[in-house]
Amino acid sequence: MDIESFPNEIFLELFDYINGIDLFRAFYGLNSRFNNLLYKQFRTYHFQFASISKFYFDLICQQHIPFIADKIVGICLSESYNTPEQINLFLSYIPSWNQFTCLRTLSLSNIPSLEILLKLLDICHQLCNLTHLRLSLLYLRISRPELQPVINNIWSLPKLIRCDFDIGISLDLFCLPTTISSTLQYLSVKGHHLEWKQINRLFKSTPCLTHLSIYMAI
Repeated sequence: MDIESFPNEIFLELFDYINGIDLFRAFYGLNSRFNNLLYKQFRTYHFQFASISKFYFDLICQQHIPFIADKIVGICLSESYNTPEQINLFLSYIPSWNQFTCLRTLSLSNIPSLEILLKLLDICHQLCNLTHLRLSLLYLRISRPELQPVINNIWSLPKLIRCDFDIGISLDLFCLPTTISSTLQYLSVKGHHLEWKQINRLFKSTPCLTHLSIYMAI
């Protein structure tokens, strides 16, 4: 059977399981039907940019994302040996994040500097439907006083339900929020131990918390 004989509904269902990058690489430009599916009908894009070549990263960010920004529900950015300066480049390509009206999940790995981290958190407050946030600070040099406003900023995100931290620098780095989150239900912190009294304080700052994954000092 010719794949082009499949109805649009089947393609749209299949697209839900495919990284947005691969969708454009596989289907964009084949014909006007697929272009229409990608630009006008499909509405739940996930973009996993880890390990993508700079050529395709630039192409997706500059040629396609401006036309589908309101259909993107998940973005994963990562700084690594294979993807240097990826977060900075994305920020330069996308001057305003207000267009990401449906973005629910944001994953940021190996954030390169405190300045970029603070800028990204300001951006998070522009994302009116952000519910899931993952931050990897493995290589970020940051002190506890510098981290405190970061934590408070996250706890003040109005719709955040899940947050995953990967600190990995110092077992004593993570600090407890002094701001109360009325929405956060799932929290995971890697790279830090908490004592019972700290967990008590954490629950007071996060009264809706139902799932906690963290190292405990016994």
